[in-house]
Amino acid sequence: MNILMIGELYKFGGASEMMEILAEGLENDGHAVTLLYGYNYAGYEIEDRHYVLFENIILRRINNRLRYWFEKWNLENLYVYCYVSFLIRKKKIDLVHFHAMEGGFISLRDIKKICKKRAVVWTVHDTWPFTGGCMYYWDCLAWQDAGCKCCQEAGLKTVYMNTEVNWKRKKETFQKKRIYYVAPSKWMLDNLGKSFLGREKLALIENGINLDVFRPLGNIEALKCKYGADLNRKILMFSAGSVRNRYKGWSYLKDALAQLERKEEFALLIVGKEAEDIECLGIETIKMGFIQDKYVLNELYNITDIFILPSVQDNFPTVTLEAQAAGTPVLAFAVGGIEEQVTPDTGWLIREISGDSLKRQIEQIFEEDDWAGTIKLKGKMARKRSEELYGERHMTERYEEIYAEKKLHP
Repeated sequence: MNILMIGELYKFGGASEMMEILAEGLENDGHAVTLLYGYNYAGYEIEDRHYVLFENIILRRINNRLRYWFEKWNLENLYVYCYVSFLIRKKKIDLVHFHAMEGGFISLRDIKKICKKRAVVWTVHDTWPFTGGCMYYWDCLAWQDAGCKCCQEAGLKTVYMNTEVNWKRKKETFQKKRIYYVAPSKWMLDNLGKSFLGREKLALIENGINLDVFRPLGNIEALKCKYGADLNRKILMFSAGSVRNRYKGWSYLKDALAQLERKEEFALLIVGKEAEDIECLGIETIKMGFIQDKYVLNELYNITDIFILPSVQDNFPTVTLEAQAAGTPVLAFAVGGIEEQVTPDTGWLIREISGDSLKRQIEQIFEEDDWAGTIKLKGKMARKRSEELYGERHMTERYEEIYAEKKLHP
C-alpha cells in the first residue's frame, strides 16, 4: 500500500517521532510511505521520501501573513492543496494518514477536500481536532457542550480567538467523512467519545518505540563520566521541546527544585530548550540541548536515577516510553494518558499538581534507606512492561489492520 503521512513539524515533537517510527515499521513490511510536514523550524536536512511544505523561507513568511485570513474566512490554501494533490498522484497514494494538523500549515477546507480524494486515518495526538483551538483544554469542558464559547483556559490564562466559529467548522468538516480516528491513549479515546466525533470510527492504538534502541545499558559509571555527571549526585532528568509550553509544567519542577533542602546532592540533566532562569535554582545542571541521536538519548536515560515529567496535561508522551524502556523509573503528575503509562511498580504518580507536592515526592524517594534498590527494581519492572506493551511492532500491526479495513471499506 502507498501511504502519505501528514504532520506539522519535521523531526520535532512526539507526533513527528511517531510518524517516523510508524513509517519505518510499515516500510519494513513492504509498504511505501511518503512523509509531508508543514515546517522545518529546526533546519534539519530533508531526508529521502520526506517533504516540507514551507521549507522555503519566502513561502513561509507569505503563509504566516495569510494564515489568519485562511482561518477567519475558512479559505482554501491553494498552494497546500495542489502540493498534496501532486504527491497523491506522483506517489499513487492509496491512503492518507493525518497526525498533528494544527499550526496553520493546512486549512480546514484543504482537509475536507483531501478526504474526498482518499480514505483517511487520523492519529489524534492532542485535542485540537475537536476543540475551538487549544491542543489541551486544561479543565475547560466547553468543547463538549458549549461549542467553545467565550474561550479562556483558567488554569493557563490562555485565550484563543474565534473558537466558537472554529469549533462549528471543525464539526462540519470532520464529521461523516472517510476518516478513521485513532487515539494513542484511553484518555484520548474517552475525550473523542465525548466530543462531536463520538459517533465516528474510533480505535485505540498505543504508541510504540524501538526497544532495541531504548534499553538498559551496563557500565553506568563510564557513561556518567562521558557526559560530565558527578558520580556521587542523584541525577534527575527533564526533557521538553520548549519550557515556554506551559503544559510541560516546567514552572512546577522549578518550584520543586528551588525548595529542595539538600540541593548539593542532586543534579538536573536537561534535554531540549533550557529555561532562562535555571541558574538561579542553585542546583548543578547538565545541559544537553536538543538530541537527535537516539543512542545518545538512551545513554542519558541510563545515567539518570529518575525521569521527571511534570506535564499538567498530556496524551501519551514518547519520553515516558523511552525512559521506561531504558530502565529508568518516571515521576509524573497523574494526568491524561500518563496515568496509563506509569504504574506504582514502574514509577510514581502525584495527584496534586504543585511544586510542593513534587518536591515532597522527590525527597521522599531519596530518604529511603535503600533508595537505589527501589529505583533499580522499578526500572526493571518498567523495562518488562515496555516489552509487553510498547514495542513498535505491535503498533505497526494494529495500524496495518486499520489500513486494510479502510482500503476495503473506504
